[in-house]
Amino acid sequence: MRHAGGSAVEILPATLRDATYIAANLRPADVREIMCQVAADTTRDEIARACVSTGEAWVARWRGQPVAAFGVSPLTVSVLSIWAWGTPAMRRAIPAMSRKITRELVPAWIERGVTRVEARSIVGHTEAHAWMRALGATATPCPCYGSGREDFVLFAWTV
Repeated sequence: MRHAGGSAVEILPATLRDATYIAANLRPADVREIMCQVAADTTRDEIARACVSTGEAWVARWRGQPVAAFGVSPLTVSVLSIWAWGTPAMRRAIPAMSRKITRELVPAWIERGVTRVEARSIVGHTEAHAWMRALGATATPCPCYGSGREDFVLFAWTV
């Protein structure tokens, strides 16, 4: 896939190597969002390992460099939890990630019987919220979701 500026953006199945690199170089808002949802002694390597080994996961590479990881895990037989996090360069891969999700993944999920996809994002993560709204998500407050009572927003897409 090509980025608007002519730089190649590749979307590939996630590998532990790429996910670990991305986790080690996360955007500050992603660190804040992720770390309040896991045990205090959880490492970024453990987060990368969990994301790659649970459900389905992909990485986006921009100019050959891993910049974002995203994926889904089932919540029920018809509901998926979707997640995404990345390095500061993730913004360069958002168009390609959006195309992958809307053109390939969503039709496949619907064919499998998925009726709802959800994502939770910490209040103040404006870049993530803008992306999810641009993809057509509805937003609902999700107070006290983080371990330190951080407020989140529940984004959802339904068939």
